[in-house]
Amino acid sequence: MAARFNNPHSETDFSLEAIKERYFSFEGRLSREPYFIRNLTLYGFNLAFSFIIYFVSLSLGVGIFTGDLLSAFFGSTLGIILFATVITVEVILLVAAFSLAARRLHDLNMSGLWIVSWFIILVIPYIQILSIIGMLLLYVLKGTDGYNEYGANHI
Repeated sequence: MAARFNNPHSETDFSLEAIKERYFSFEGRLSREPYFIRNLTLYGFNLAFSFIIYFVSLSLGVGIFTGDLLSAFFGSTLGIILFATVITVEVILLVAAFSLAARRLHDLNMSGLWIVSWFIILVIPYIQILSIIGMLLLYVLKGTDGYNEYGANHI
């Protein structure tokens, strides 16, 4: 699979360098298949992390998901630690998602900065659908054939 995507690290290489290159690099291009696989991996990790935090909070009596959220998080030291952990992991996952989307946009010969406008539009009432459609198109549009401004086609 590594040769197919012109990536020195295979999708099953879990070294820190490989993960950094696959999920946190904003340079180069990313075709549809690895974009889908890597996003699926991010979603799976986020789901597993959410379950772990949920069960840890319930077993420790912090109750993040029951009652008043602010008092659950900031009512104890444990709640603050869980809150900081959740925020840290979610920011890391958001940066990874931005990286994947930016490289996918590069494959379409578009600037990765378009993803910022899509996220801004996402919070504006009544036109969020435009942002959602734009993000969904990243999964189906074929990338630029051959070389473009962001590098060579890897497939």
